[in-house]
Amino acid sequence: MLKEPRNLNHTVSNAAALAELEQSKAIQCIATWQNNSYKMWMPRLAEKSEEKLNLLLKWKPSLERTFFDTVFGSTTYNFGPHVVCDLHYDHLNWAPGICAVTSGGSYDYKKGGHLVLKEAKLVVEFPPCTTMLIPSATVKHGNSPIQPGESRVSMTQYTAGGLVRWVEYGYKTSEEFSKSKSLSTDGTVRWAEYTELYSKYSDFPNLPDVP
Repeated sequence: MLKEPRNLNHTVSNAAALAELEQSKAIQCIATWQNNSYKMWMPRLAEKSEEKLNLLLKWKPSLERTFFDTVFGSTTYNFGPHVVCDLHYDHLNWAPGICAVTSGGSYDYKKGGHLVLKEAKLVVEFPPCTTMLIPSATVKHGNSPIQPGESRVSMTQYTAGGLVRWVEYGYKTSEEFSKSKSLSTDGTVRWAEYTELYSKYSDFPNLPDVP
């Protein structure tokens, strides 16, 4: 069992493939778009995510960002080639944090690949080369199937909840922190503080009125 955050271990072949992938201009553009979208639509929450990540990297400089200046802790690529997800929560992600998902491939987005948000009772068209920002740890989400013969891939940036807790616990495990009881606020208060960082539609006066 891990005692503290560290860089992920990969096989030699996977590490080489990831290094090549992350040098791709196309992948870097997607990463930058996801990052900037987070900062634009949820600036206060993105700033908090960046603050926690910077503190983590200051504590342990050997930790590596997946992309320069990203406010996310991790990246996942899914090459499918028929990527759809069953309804699920990403329960290991930072609970108030945002997950940025970019879809790719060749599929009819009118017929499949939709983003399904169970609690909100929404089914949203998810065209290729589109990015969605969702609180993936707290909202049950998935995709509708694509059609036979079609392809779909995805790239996702997110932050593991354990990274944020490590910083908030004073760079201790949960067991060590429980013994010290050094956090000044309880989880309920912290959750309320974090949800206040979410943007509201009214924060963007130039957007069209919602009917």
